[in-house]
Amino acid sequence: MQIHTASAAMLRSLNLPGIGAYGIEHSFSLGDTARYGLNGSIRTDVVMRDGRKPDAPILSVWDIKTGEARLSAKRAAEIRKNLNIDSEVPVIELHIKRGVSVKSYICRY
Repeated sequence: MQIHTASAAMLRSLNLPGIGAYGIEHSFSLGDTARYGLNGSIRTDVVMRDGRKPDAPILSVWDIKTGEARLSAKRAAEIRKNLNIDSEVPVIELHIKRGVSVKSYICRY
């Protein structure tokens, strides 16, 4: 929990393009933003968009993991469903020890 809190604070302070202060620790339900903690919603660690507006297209989703935790295919599918994104949008696991792992991403050239 401390890593999530520290990461969120650092990322908000950086105000990164496509993420800003609002792309951090957001709740989603059925393709739309939701009230934090709403029953049935999911919370993402970082959502990067093609712009700063909340309705800008989602470019990627980042999920921070620690310890033995892993981003499962089931969880990646749940994220995709609730954010209304398809398999062309990468869902990326950032693990404190294992590094970066992209989940179910289809790259088109």
